[in-house]
Amino acid sequence: MYILFLGLPGAGKGTHARKLSLEYDMFHLSSGTLLRKAARRKSAGGQVIKRYISRGKLVPDEIIVKLIRKEIMKFQEKDIVFEGFPKTINQARELEEILDEIEKEINFCIYLKVDEDRLVYRLTGRRICSNDGSIYHIKENPPEEEGKCDICGANLFRPAGDEEKIVKKRIKAGKKRTAELVEYYKQRINVETVVGTDRSPGEVHQDINEIVEKHISDEK
Repeated sequence: MYILFLGLPGAGKGTHARKLSLEYDMFHLSSGTLLRKAARRKSAGGQVIKRYISRGKLVPDEIIVKLIRKEIMKFQEKDIVFEGFPKTINQARELEEILDEIEKEINFCIYLKVDEDRLVYRLTGRRICSNDGSIYHIKENPPEEEGKCDICGANLFRPAGDEEKIVKKRIKAGKKRTAELVEYYKQRINVETVVGTDRSPGEVHQDINEIVEKHISDEK
């Protein structure tokens, strides 16, 4: 089963995709994680990626598609939950071409819908584990020890591009792209909408689990 999360930055795609991957033994394919790892390299390519991320701009398709393709080919025999990619219609088409090669397809999408003010709040307080990618929030989900991951003890970092000014720019730019993607996939497969505003992560994830179980049942 291949599941795709859709939503604006800060909607909770990474948090819920990671949790889902652990619950259902799926591979969590996160474009954000891939790009942050690449940006930490001292290579010329890594520095190019870092510049795009720090400015809140999309990394060029030829770079991100290459990274995504490599991960898909490596883990194609596992169930995969996609998060953060595709971000544009062109990337969606690129993903379809890659999946066609291995005779796979996205089974359904989960669209996380959250109000913009809430997105800004979430992103500006976000902290991520430098080792395993666990996501924290300085107020809503702080680590037991400040600056350290509860799971592995590695340092937490604030992602480049999570400053308020850049966050607002990312959300503004992402609104049109996300709306286009939702409509694109609605014409092809089932898109399930989960509202995340003013609801706890547990409540949201319960809805997500019910959606996944429904689709598993339908495929039997």
